[in-house]
Formats: sequence, structure tokens, C-alpha cells
Amino acid sequence: MKTNRITTFRGIFPVLALLAVPVLLPAAAPPKLNVLIITMDDMSCDSVGVYGCPLKDTTPHIDRLAAECLRFNHAFVQVGNCMPSRNVMFSGRYPHNNRVEGFYPIQNPDYPVMADLLKAAGYFTAIRHKVSHSTPYSPHPGWDLVLDTLPDGTRAHPKNVASYYRSTRDGIAAARRAGKPFCLNINISDPHMPFHHPGDPNPPSRVFTAAEVPVPGFLPDDPAVRHELALYYSSVRRGDDCLAGILRALRESGDDERTVLFFLSDHGMPLPWAKTQLYYHSTRTPWMIRWPGVTRPGSVEDRHLVSAVDLLPTLLDILGLPHPKGMDGRSFEPLLRGQPQAGRDAVVTEYNENAAGHRHPMRSVVTRDFAYIFNPWSNGKRSMTTATRGTATYRRMQTLAKTDPHIAARLDLFDHRVPEELYHYALDPNALTNLIHQPACRAEQTRLTRILEDWMARTGDPMLDVFRRREDPQVREAYMAKVQKDSAQRGKTKAKGARKKKAAAAATAAAAAAAAAAATAATTPAPATGPGPVAAAAGKPDIVVLLTDDQSQLDCTPYGAVGIRTPTMQQLADAGMTFTRAYVASPSCAPSRAALLTGLMPARNGAESNHSKPRAATRKWPAYFQELGYEVVAFGKVSHYRHTVDYGFDHFANDTFHDHAAITNAVAWLKTRKRDGAKPLCLFVGSNWPHVPWPETDLGYDPRELPLPAGSIDTPATRAWRARYAAAVTRADDDLGLVLRATRIHLPRKTLVLFSADHGAQWPFGKWNLYESGVCVPLIVVWPGVIRPGSRSDAMIQWVDFLPTLLEAAGGRAPANIDGRSFLPVLRGQTQTHRERIFTTHSNDNRYNVYPSRAVRDGDWKYIRNLHPEFAFTTHIDLVAGHLGQRAFFSTWEAAARSDPSAAAILKRYHARPAEELYNLATDPHEQRNLAANPNHAPHLATLRAALDAWMHAQGDARQVPVEPRLLSDPASHGPQAEIPRRPPTAPRKKAKP
Repeated sequence: MKTNRITTFRGIFPVLALLAVPVLLPAAAPPKLNVLIITMDDMSCDSVGVYGCPLKDTTPHIDRLAAECLRFNHAFVQVGNCMPSRNVMFSGRYPHNNRVEGFYPIQNPDYPVMADLLKAAGYFTAIRHKVSHSTPYSPHPGWDLVLDTLPDGTRAHPKNVASYYRSTRDGIAAARRAGKPFCLNINISDPHMPFHHPGDPNPPSRVFTAAEVPVPGFLPDDPAVRHELALYYSSVRRGDDCLAGILRALRESGDDERTVLFFLSDHGMPLPWAKTQLYYHSTRTPWMIRWPGVTRPGSVEDRHLVSAVDLLPTLLDILGLPHPKGMDGRSFEPLLRGQPQAGRDAVVTEYNENAAGHRHPMRSVVTRDFAYIFNPWSNGKRSMTTATRGTATYRRMQTLAKTDPHIAARLDLFDHRVPEELYHYALDPNALTNLIHQPACRAEQTRLTRILEDWMARTGDPMLDVFRRREDPQVREAYMAKVQKDSAQRGKTKAKGARKKKAAAAATAAAAAAAAAAATAATTPAPATGPGPVAAAAGKPDIVVLLTDDQSQLDCTPYGAVGIRTPTMQQLADAGMTFTRAYVASPSCAPSRAALLTGLMPARNGAESNHSKPRAATRKWPAYFQELGYEVVAFGKVSHYRHTVDYGFDHFANDTFHDHAAITNAVAWLKTRKRDGAKPLCLFVGSNWPHVPWPETDLGYDPRELPLPAGSIDTPATRAWRARYAAAVTRADDDLGLVLRATRIHLPRKTLVLFSADHGAQWPFGKWNLYESGVCVPLIVVWPGVIRPGSRSDAMIQWVDFLPTLLEAAGGRAPANIDGRSFLPVLRGQTQTHRERIFTTHSNDNRYNVYPSRAVRDGDWKYIRNLHPEFAFTTHIDLVAGHLGQRAFFSTWEAAARSDPSAAAILKRYHARPAEELYNLATDPHEQRNLAANPNHAPHLATLRAALDAWMHAQGDARQVPVEPRLLSDPASHGPQAEIPRRPPTAPRKKAKP
């Protein structure tokens, strides 16, 4: 065993903190993220539904948690038994370095563990169950509160489901009273023995029968084995019930979106060939991590191997805390961000000693496909003493071995083992065939033994010398004699200190009882004295509406964008519901946003032209939510520039042109907003990206690799500008990320997040057009606990529907006199449909674009009516030179059209539109083939024509043309001769006054 300098921990930790972790001083500001680490005790990875358990409903709550987490497929604990395994997790050191090789405390460790590090960093630390197994020293000063004791001084039963809810609730409440973020380690006792049994006073929500349970391939399929497995799986279900209570307490606290959560098991099932071994089913663990705003819900890491020794350094990196010196583990924080990490193709595991002090040291190296195991204790005579020999399954194997040679051979291997084992886990995960003497596997054996030897040398493993001389049985026996002698001496020392330990434990229990009683008293509600404003707001979600400016639906990764980086939008999609058929009211800024904020279409609210406002008498979004007790706030481009003052927000700022301080100001405002007793919040944040002017830099985008939208003319200038647009979209995504991270930290309630864009990109056939690229926009809604993560919906939704939907989500009632209709049933998963038809409308954008048009979509069919086909279609794109237009590339289209007939056809289609257009979106999603003149489709044309007529009449659509149009018959009104000279950009005001 490695010798460590003997120094009391309490004396050395301040020195360690000074030398190794200088920022962990009391004066340091506590991190904002809370920590919740949940472990299951003795549960195999493949007992979990999402990890392939063939028995249905073993772990419904773990499976639901997995949908919120990043799940690792190749995660391992270091040790196959409890106390050594857990001490690896929380020290970041292998057993031979943290000195917890068996079941005994280290009274004088010279290294800090997780509880010490986080307590020194300003955290409130609390633990439920497995206290001595999770902490190397005793008593346990690193924990502020041990949650095992009930208010009456009795100990909570480790198998009682309800107690885990109470413990979690009380731990969070105690941290809140202390004014600190919490670090809770909640250790579920199940499915550790004793298993659930008939008449158990702590029953699971479902009891499994022997007939229905699966039998692992490493155990015999026998009625007695099945009976014990049924008890095991019923205990797994009870552990899953406990998890439900833990997560419920976290949700009710309002801290779930500010809590990084780890879930894993300490090792495999407590049956032969699993617990106390180093086989695949011994050390593989179901490891899931939820880091709000970073990990993608429902995602799976299937490439890299991680292990429990990496837990602490990874957690410290998540929290932004430095690492103490001497840790063996390596942070895999890059994997949580979806980034690759080199050097993660193998994991080393080790076993040393069982609970009785018997030494059976083993080492194993595991890759995705193979595993090598070294057993220096195996000499053909020495029998392994392990807890699983006391199981009914082991006893049944002994009986079966008398008449079954195969089981007899398996039992002999289990008891005596062999010095070296090699298994092809990819083909033989049950480790049934030892390949150590197979010539075809010699190269793999050599590779794995080299990895193991290098690891031993690097970590100071005292087994290194015997491993290098493993062919010599005398060397192995000498090593075994030494380690067993060390264990016996430790047993004598342990007996002498038992009396002192018992007294210290009693004192600790008394203190814990007092703390638990105080926690319960503090969390008991005070007598009600009336509803009050806070009580009236109870249960209402905070609402965050995030808007980007001029972004088509297909230009973000949740909708299949190729080459454009939008990781935040993808995270939203992974966490919520993505709508594939979401539409704005109008494809220009002011009419679109006015429809959002009034629930009325442009003709009814009065904002038909771009830059126009809705009528002053029209009721607007803030008034509806203020009636429900909400604080309604806007930062950035939420309505149109300088229009926000007319909407009645409680507070607004930065509503001028490209005022990017809106994002940082929104984050700062959230940080300083009072939380205790505050009203629920309805927050709008509008990014100015990707509205022009686009960034001068392309942020590394290669113009040659970006696909161009349908209907584009491919020129070098076009591609250069497309790269700038992609950069603008990524900047919008960055803005969303900043705001989302702030809301997850600073909003205490379950937050409903809605993300969308006000219309399509400023690109030919996009903005100012009623084509799909102009009016079909991204829409993603996230609402934890309500919306299924990663879901998609084809329901047809319109921007006017946002107001009534979020009103109902907030507990209000949608007004009957608006055009919007609530799609809350879609969000709740109660229906898959919403609107039968979508109507869109466009008037003009001053004289840059004067082309009034109306459209209706009905299922797969789209009808567009151009009210004045004699007008020339023009926009900023083809007219304006400089920072707001794109004549720099559009002029190359005009040049190409002079010699290329296909380019000429595109240019003609851009400027001259027919009176009617009809498209089958199922076969022509980019609307390239107008079927209005095709007699085969006359019925569709007639149906949609009549529907549009009726809708326009109902809207009171006056079909006005408010400014002088540009006529196709006037050559000077469009084309190169109509170019508007470059204008210098207008400097934005820094802040709009409320």
C-alpha cells in the first residue's frame, strides 16, 4: 500500500486550501449553480429502461430524467463495492491513493474531498444515507447537515420512499436559510440488500414476479434465481420511486433550472459475477448529467469512456472552481459541451478488499470492445470471500453444480479465478469465455497490459512490481502475504478506536437531530393570513419570449440547417417542442411584431405597413399579463424601433436600431432583480441579429461550403454575403445563449421559454414575401414538466396565437375578440393539430417595397394573391446600396442575367409576379412551380381563393396602397437605374427611456 504522510486533516486543509486552491477562501463569492448528486446503491446499468432493460417499467422516473440529461453509454465506476467506489467519486483519487481500499475510515487524510472543497467555496453541504461510505474521515465535518435523522431523533429508514422527498426538501431549505447554494448528495439505498420482500412495510409502486424478470447471461435461469431477481427488480423500482420524490422536492424548490445534477450507481447488482467484481456488469454505471443550458436534453455520449474518478474534477470545472493538487481524475467537461476529448478510449478499475477485511486485489482495463483483468490473489486454492456468496442465487448455484458440469466450472471460476482474464465485451458482455490463451487475441492482450502497466506507473500503484513479474507465482504470493498482513493490523487498530468512534458518532447524531428538527420547523408553513400578491401568483410560470430579427426557419440546426452554427437553438429544441409549421402575420418587422403583441392581424390592429404602429386604443400584451400579477419587461427589439413606449411595459430599454447592449442589460437586470416576493415575470428579449447590416466578418464561415436558398443565383459575391448572414445568425444564437443562462440562474420558478423570429431573412424571396422563406419561422417552446423534451409538432401555429396561449399557461383566459387561438393543448400533448388554415398579409415598406399581397395555406397547398401584379416588386436588396441593402451581390445577379437565361428567369420572377400563385408544398416546398394556371389543380385554386376572399372580408381588409408604387412599365422604377445611393448608418441611441 502506498504510504502517505500522517497529518490530521483539520490541520492541513487550511494549508492545502492556501497552496492548492487559493480562491477557495471564505471571502470568495459563492458560485451560483447548486449541486445535486443522486446515487443508487448496487444497481446494474442494464437494470435501467433507457439502458436496455428488457423488463418494462423498472425505472420510469430514471427514464424520464434521462430525457432531460446527457447520458453516457460507456461510464464506469472504479470499484465493484460500495465504500471504496464512493470515495473515488468524491476524492478524485484511485483507492490506492485515497487509501480507502476497503471499508474503513481514514482519520487523518491529507487531501480534501468534495464536501470540503464545496463547503470552503461557500456551499451548504448535506448528505442523506451512505455518510461513512462517502467520506473518508469520521466524524464528518465536511457536511453541514446529515439528513438521515428525523425531527424526533429517530433515524429515517433507508428504504422508506417518502423520506427521500423530505430529506431533499429539508436540505434545500436549510441551504436557503443559510443564504448559500446547496450541494446535496442523496444516496438511495435500493436496490442494495435487503431486497423488497412480501409484507415489507416499505413497498415499491410495482412488484415484479419471478416469471417476468430477465435473467442475466452470467447467471443460470432457475426458479430460485428468478425469485431473487424478482426481489431485486422490485427493489430497483422502489429506488426509482425514491428518485421521484427527490426530483419533486427539487422542482418544488424552484431551483431545478439552477442545479447541476449527477445520477449514477455505485456498482452492479448484489449478486454473483456483479458486485465485488471487476466485470462489465460490475463496474458499468448508468451515468446521467443535467447541466442547465449546456447539456442537451435526451442526448447520448456513445464515443468516449468516462469513470467515477473523473466526477470531482468535472464537477469543479462546471462550478468554475480550481482543482486541488494530487487528483488522479481528469475533467470531462468538454464532453458535456458536445466537444470531443482525446485520451478517452480506456478506463482502469481496481478492487482491493471486502467489508470483512479480506484482500483479493484485482486490476482491470476496459475499452469499448475488450477487457483485461489481473488477479494476483488467484493461486488455485485461495477462495474469494465476497458478500454475494451469501445470496440465495449463490447457494442455488452450489446445489446445481453437483449435477451440472457447466455450472460447476462457472462456480469454480467464481470462487478461485485465474491470474489473468481477457474478454471481448462487445461480443461477450457476460464474460463467459476467457480468451487469455487464444493466439488470435495476443495483440489485444499485449495492448491492454501495456495500458495497465503505464497507468500503474503513473498513479503509483503498489501492485506495479508484482504486475511486471506476474508470471512468477512466488512474487504474487509474497505480495498477497504483505497486503493481508497490512489489513489484519488495520483491523486491530480499528478495534482500539471503536469506543471513541462510537462516542463521536453519538455526538454527531445528536447534532444532526437538532439540525433536522430546525430544518423541519423552518419549512413548516406559517398560518395563512390572506392570499396576498405572492400567494395569488403562486403556480404561475415565469415566461421568457426570445426573438431574433429576420431569420428564416430553415436557417437553424433544429430545422436541418447545413453549415450554420446555432447550438443554443438546438439546445432549446432538445429541451422542448419544435414547431415545423409556425407562421408570422406579415413578413416585415412592425406588422409582424404588432400582431404578436395584440393578438390581432394587421388589418384589425392598424399596423399594416412596415414602421407603422397599432391603434392606440387596441389592448396590448402587457395589460393582459399585468392583470394576472405579472411584471412585464422588454429589452431590445420587441416591438419596432422606438415603438415600445406605446405598449405599456413595466420597464423597457434598448429599443433602437442595432442596440446590442440590450442583451447584456437584460442579463444585468435579471441579476439585480429582487426574487423574494417578486411578481412572476414575463420577459421579452429581442436580438437585433440577423437583421442587416450583417457583420463584416464571416466568423470563420467558408462561403464555398454554405448552401444557397432556392431561387438564388450563384455568384462569388452572393456566397460572400451569405457567409456574413450565417455569421449574423450565429451572433443571434450567442445572444440567446447569454439570456438563457441568466434566466436559468436568476428565475426561481418553472420558466416557460418561447423562441421565434419575426419573419424570414433579408434575402431575395425571403423578407417582404409571402413565400415560406418569408413567413414560416422557427418556433420552439420549452416548459419543464409540461412539454416533452425533444418533441416536434406539425400543428399550424400563427404569431397571433402566442398571446392567448401564454395567457392560459399563466392561469388567465384568452380574450374572445382577438384573432389568436390558444395552442396550449398542443404544448400539453393533448392534441396534434391546431389551425386548419394560415393566413398571411403584406402591404409595403415605404417605397422600397410596395407590393400588397395576401396568402392562405391549407395543409399542403399554398395560394398567394398579388393585388397589383402591374407593380414592380422591389426591396432594399435590389434598390439600396450600402449597409442596409445588398446591391453589392444583387448587381452580380443583374450582370449574370444579361448572358444566362436561367439567371434572367430568376430575376424576372423576382420583379414581376402573376396575379395568382398556387403551390403544392408537399412536392415543391421551396415554391418553384406555380400551378395556378394548371387546370388539374383548379379545385384547389377555387377552394383557397374563396377562403382568402372570406377571410379578407372578415378582417375588413381595405387593400390600401398607402404610398406611390413602382410600376413594371416604368424602366426607371426598378433595376440598376433605380439604385438608391449609399447612406451612412444612423447612430443608435444607447437607451430608450421608459
